[in-house]
Amino acid sequence: MKINIGLQLYTIRDQMNLGYDEVFKRITEIGYRGVETGFRPDSGEELSKLLKKYSLKALSAGMGPNNIENNYDKVKEFMKQVDTSIIVVGFGESDLDTVEKVVTLARRLDELAKKVEKDGYVIACHNHWWEFTKRFDGKTITDVLCENSELLKFEMDIGWVTVADADPVKYINELGSRVALLHVKDFTADKKHTEAGTGVVNMKGALSAASKVGVEWGIVEQDENFRVSSFDSIKTSYDYLKTIL
Repeated sequence: MKINIGLQLYTIRDQMNLGYDEVFKRITEIGYRGVETGFRPDSGEELSKLLKKYSLKALSAGMGPNNIENNYDKVKEFMKQVDTSIIVVGFGESDLDTVEKVVTLARRLDELAKKVEKDGYVIACHNHWWEFTKRFDGKTITDVLCENSELLKFEMDIGWVTVADADPVKYINELGSRVALLHVKDFTADKKHTEAGTGVVNMKGALSAASKVGVEWGIVEQDENFRVSSFDSIKTSYDYLKTIL
Protein backbone atom coordinates (compact mmCIF):
# COMPACT_ATOMS: atom_id res chain seq x y z
CA MET A 1 0.00 0.00 0.00
CA LYS A 2 1.31 3.44 -0.90
CA ILE A 3 1.86 5.73 2.06
CA ASN A 4 0.76 9.34 1.72
CA ILE A 5 2.45 12.24 3.50
CA GLY A 6 0.58 14.33 6.04
CA LEU A 7 1.52 16.99 8.56
CA GLN A 8 0.90 17.37 12.28
CA LEU A 9 -0.07 21.03 12.57
CA TYR A 10 1.73 21.28 15.92
CA THR A 11 4.95 21.33 13.89
CA ILE A 12 4.10 24.78 12.52
CA ARG A 13 2.40 26.11 15.62
CA ASP A 14 4.49 29.30 15.38
CA GLN A 15 2.80 30.03 12.04
CA MET A 16 -0.80 29.40 13.05
CA ASN A 17 -1.31 33.10 13.76
CA LEU A 18 -1.51 33.41 9.96
CA GLY A 19 -4.85 31.61 10.10
CA TYR A 20 -5.90 28.23 8.72
CA ASP A 21 -6.52 29.61 5.22
CA GLU A 22 -2.96 30.88 4.69
CA VAL A 23 -1.39 27.91 6.49
CA PHE A 24 -3.32 25.37 4.43
CA LYS A 25 -2.42 27.25 1.25
CA ARG A 26 1.28 27.09 2.06
CA ILE A 27 1.42 23.47 3.10
CA THR A 28 -0.49 22.32 0.00
CA GLU A 29 1.95 24.28 -2.13
CA ILE A 30 4.72 22.21 -0.55
CA GLY A 31 2.78 19.05 -1.40
CA TYR A 32 1.08 17.88 1.79
CA ARG A 33 -2.35 16.36 1.31
CA GLY A 34 -3.37 15.58 4.86
CA VAL A 35 -3.26 17.27 8.27
CA GLU A 36 -3.56 16.16 11.85
CA THR A 37 -5.27 18.52 14.23
CA GLY A 38 -6.64 18.65 17.75
CA PHE A 39 -10.23 18.56 18.94
CA ARG A 40 -11.41 22.15 18.45
CA PRO A 41 -15.21 22.10 18.40
CA ASP A 42 -15.40 25.87 17.94
CA SER A 43 -13.36 25.61 14.72
CA GLY A 44 -15.07 22.62 13.11
CA GLU A 45 -17.05 24.52 10.48
CA GLU A 46 -14.09 26.69 9.46
CA LEU A 47 -11.81 23.68 9.23
CA SER A 48 -14.36 21.79 7.16
CA LYS A 49 -14.62 24.58 4.57
CA LEU A 50 -10.87 25.07 4.30
CA LEU A 51 -10.05 21.37 4.15
CA LYS A 52 -12.39 21.13 1.16
CA LYS A 53 -11.01 24.33 -0.39
CA TYR A 54 -7.47 22.97 -0.39
CA SER A 55 -8.36 19.28 -0.97
CA LEU A 56 -6.80 18.31 2.35
CA LYS A 57 -7.79 15.26 4.34
CA ALA A 58 -8.14 15.46 8.12
CA LEU A 59 -6.19 12.43 9.31
CA SER A 60 -7.17 12.43 12.96
CA ALA A 61 -8.28 14.54 15.87
CA GLY A 62 -6.26 14.53 19.07
CA MET A 63 -8.07 14.70 22.40
CA GLY A 64 -8.19 13.32 25.90
CA PRO A 65 -10.41 10.34 26.75
CA ASN A 66 -12.41 12.60 29.06
CA ASN A 67 -13.78 14.35 25.96
CA ILE A 68 -15.23 11.06 24.75
CA GLU A 69 -16.63 10.26 28.16
CA ASN A 70 -18.10 13.67 28.98
CA ASN A 71 -18.57 15.54 25.70
CA TYR A 72 -19.24 12.87 23.12
CA ASP A 73 -21.96 14.74 21.25
CA LYS A 74 -19.47 17.53 20.55
CA VAL A 75 -16.81 14.99 19.61
CA LYS A 76 -19.11 13.35 17.08
CA GLU A 77 -20.10 16.71 15.64
CA PHE A 78 -16.48 17.75 15.20
CA MET A 79 -15.42 14.40 13.71
CA LYS A 80 -18.28 14.65 11.21
CA GLN A 81 -17.43 18.25 10.34
CA VAL A 82 -13.79 17.53 9.53
CA ASP A 83 -14.60 14.07 8.13
CA THR A 84 -12.11 11.94 10.02
CA SER A 85 -12.46 8.62 11.80
CA ILE A 86 -9.36 8.39 14.01
CA ILE A 87 -9.23 9.75 17.55
CA VAL A 88 -5.67 10.06 18.86
CA VAL A 89 -4.89 9.99 22.57
CA GLY A 90 -1.57 10.31 24.38
CA PHE A 91 -0.38 10.14 27.97
CA GLY A 92 2.35 11.50 30.18
CA GLU A 93 5.03 9.38 31.79
CA SER A 94 3.43 9.68 35.24
CA ASP A 95 0.14 8.33 33.85
CA LEU A 96 1.89 5.06 33.00
CA ASP A 97 4.42 4.54 35.78
CA THR A 98 2.84 1.43 37.33
CA VAL A 99 1.50 -1.70 35.70
CA GLU A 100 -1.82 -1.14 37.48
CA LYS A 101 -2.19 2.27 35.84
CA VAL A 102 -1.37 0.86 32.42
CA VAL A 103 -3.81 -2.05 32.73
CA THR A 104 -6.57 0.27 33.97
CA LEU A 105 -5.92 2.68 31.11
CA ALA A 106 -5.89 -0.08 28.50
CA ARG A 107 -9.26 -1.37 29.66
CA ARG A 108 -10.69 2.15 29.85
CA LEU A 109 -9.56 2.93 26.31
CA ASP A 110 -10.88 -0.38 25.04
CA GLU A 111 -14.32 0.39 26.46
CA LEU A 112 -14.20 3.80 24.78
CA ALA A 113 -13.08 2.14 21.53
CA LYS A 114 -16.17 -0.07 21.70
CA LYS A 115 -18.32 3.02 22.27
CA VAL A 116 -16.96 4.97 19.29
CA GLU A 117 -16.78 1.93 17.00
CA LYS A 118 -20.55 2.12 16.67
CA ASP A 119 -20.11 5.49 14.96
CA GLY A 120 -17.28 4.33 12.70
CA TYR A 121 -14.38 5.71 14.75
CA VAL A 122 -11.23 4.14 16.18
CA ILE A 123 -8.98 5.21 19.04
CA ALA A 124 -5.23 5.23 18.49
CA CYS A 125 -2.68 5.75 21.26
CA HIS A 126 0.31 7.96 20.40
CA ASN A 127 3.60 6.93 21.99
CA HIS A 128 6.58 8.78 23.37
CA TRP A 129 9.80 7.12 24.50
CA TRP A 130 8.61 5.90 27.89
CA GLU A 131 6.21 3.37 26.38
CA PHE A 132 9.31 1.49 25.23
CA THR A 133 11.79 2.12 28.05
CA LYS A 134 9.63 1.45 31.12
CA ARG A 135 9.17 -2.28 31.75
CA PHE A 136 7.07 -4.45 34.02
CA ASP A 137 8.43 -8.00 34.33
CA GLY A 138 10.17 -7.50 31.01
CA LYS A 139 7.10 -6.16 29.23
CA THR A 140 6.98 -2.63 27.83
CA ILE A 141 4.05 -0.30 28.41
CA THR A 142 3.04 -0.90 24.78
CA ASP A 143 3.06 -4.67 25.40
CA VAL A 144 0.79 -4.26 28.44
CA LEU A 145 -1.59 -1.95 26.55
CA CYS A 146 -1.90 -4.54 23.79
CA GLU A 147 -2.42 -7.45 26.14
CA ASN A 148 -5.27 -5.68 27.93
CA SER A 149 -7.18 -4.32 24.94
CA GLU A 150 -8.74 -5.68 21.79
CA LEU A 151 -9.80 -2.65 19.76
CA LEU A 152 -7.17 -0.09 20.78
CA LYS A 153 -4.92 0.93 17.90
CA PHE A 154 -1.69 2.91 17.81
CA GLU A 155 -0.22 5.95 16.16
CA MET A 156 3.41 4.90 16.19
CA ASP A 157 5.95 7.69 16.49
CA ILE A 158 9.03 6.13 14.94
CA GLY A 159 11.26 8.92 16.20
CA TRP A 160 10.41 8.39 19.86
CA VAL A 161 10.73 4.62 19.45
CA THR A 162 14.26 5.18 18.15
CA VAL A 163 15.10 7.56 21.01
CA ALA A 164 14.10 4.72 23.35
CA ASP A 165 16.79 2.58 21.64
CA ALA A 166 14.07 0.32 20.27
CA ASP A 167 13.46 -0.76 16.68
CA PRO A 168 10.38 0.81 15.04
CA VAL A 169 10.40 -1.82 12.27
CA LYS A 170 10.17 -4.60 14.86
CA TYR A 171 7.24 -2.97 16.63
CA ILE A 172 5.40 -2.13 13.42
CA ASN A 173 5.66 -5.76 12.38
CA GLU A 174 4.52 -6.97 15.80
CA LEU A 175 1.57 -4.58 16.05
CA GLY A 176 0.56 -5.16 12.45
CA SER A 177 -2.94 -3.92 11.67
CA ARG A 178 -3.12 -2.21 15.06
CA VAL A 179 -0.91 0.55 13.63
CA ALA A 180 -3.42 3.12 12.37
CA LEU A 181 -1.04 5.99 11.60
CA LEU A 182 2.69 6.66 11.61
CA HIS A 183 4.37 9.74 13.03
CA VAL A 184 7.41 10.42 10.89
CA LYS A 185 9.89 12.07 13.22
CA ASP A 186 13.67 12.16 12.97
CA PHE A 187 16.44 12.69 15.53
CA THR A 188 20.16 13.30 15.37
CA ALA A 189 22.59 10.85 16.97
CA ASP A 190 22.59 12.99 20.11
CA LYS A 191 18.78 12.82 20.23
CA LYS A 192 17.88 16.28 18.98
CA HIS A 193 14.89 16.87 16.71
CA THR A 194 15.72 17.28 13.04
CA GLU A 195 14.07 17.15 9.62
CA ALA A 196 13.08 13.79 8.17
CA GLY A 197 16.00 12.20 6.39
CA THR A 198 18.68 14.22 8.19
CA GLY A 199 18.90 12.08 11.32
CA VAL A 200 19.42 8.47 12.38
CA VAL A 201 15.86 7.10 12.34
CA ASN A 202 15.38 4.20 9.93
CA MET A 203 12.86 6.00 7.74
CA LYS A 204 12.96 3.64 4.78
CA GLY A 205 12.62 0.53 6.89
CA ALA A 206 9.81 1.91 9.04
CA LEU A 207 7.80 3.25 6.10
CA SER A 208 8.25 0.03 4.17
CA ALA A 209 7.09 -2.04 7.14
CA ALA A 210 4.13 0.30 7.71
CA SER A 211 3.01 0.05 4.10
CA LYS A 212 3.02 -3.76 4.35
CA VAL A 213 0.66 -3.73 7.36
CA GLY A 214 -1.77 -1.35 5.66
CA VAL A 215 -0.84 2.07 7.02
CA GLU A 216 -1.99 4.78 4.59
CA TRP A 217 -0.47 7.93 6.11
CA GLY A 218 2.91 8.95 7.44
CA ILE A 219 2.58 12.21 9.35
CA VAL A 220 5.52 14.58 9.65
CA GLU A 221 6.03 16.01 13.12
CA GLN A 222 8.99 17.98 14.45
CA ASP A 223 8.66 19.31 17.97
CA GLU A 224 11.57 21.76 18.09
CA ASN A 225 15.16 22.49 16.98
CA PHE A 226 14.26 24.42 13.84
CA ARG A 227 17.43 25.69 12.20
CA VAL A 228 15.28 27.36 9.53
CA SER A 229 11.66 28.55 9.50
CA SER A 230 9.14 25.83 10.29
CA PHE A 231 7.73 26.11 6.75
CA ASP A 232 11.20 25.51 5.30
CA SER A 233 11.64 22.66 7.74
CA ILE A 234 8.49 20.83 6.70
CA LYS A 235 9.48 21.30 3.05
CA THR A 236 12.82 19.62 3.72
CA SER A 237 11.02 16.69 5.35
CA TYR A 238 8.45 16.45 2.58
CA ASP A 239 11.02 16.61 -0.22
CA TYR A 240 13.05 13.83 1.39
CA LEU A 241 10.06 11.57 1.96
CA LYS A 242 9.01 11.91 -1.67
CA THR A 243 12.34 10.38 -2.67
CA ILE A 244 11.73 7.18 -0.69
CA LEU A 245 7.98 6.67 -1.11
